[in-house]
Amino acid sequence: MSRREPAALLPVPAARLIGFVLLAALGAAEWARMVAGLPLSRPLLWVALGAATGAAIWACERLPRRWAPVGRAAALVAGLALAFPAAG
Repeated sequence: MSRREPAALLPVPAARLIGFVLLAALGAAEWARMVAGLPLSRPLLWVALGAATGAAIWACERLPRRWAPVGRAAALVAGLALAFPAAG
């Protein structure tokens, strides 16, 4: 008799991305609290950019197998291009 595992509530990449965003937001809030004069909005912008980059990389799974690595590389480059100006 085979035992059936329960269905997952979320796809694994979505669960990982949500966990990353929550932990990164907590870390950013704690870090902003320790740095004098740094508003909370700036570190949360960094978290949002990281989440957007992660979501773009995850979305590349829908691309044809041949184009998925190109899409991931493009998402990585776009994320870095947005991160550098946001970091100041």
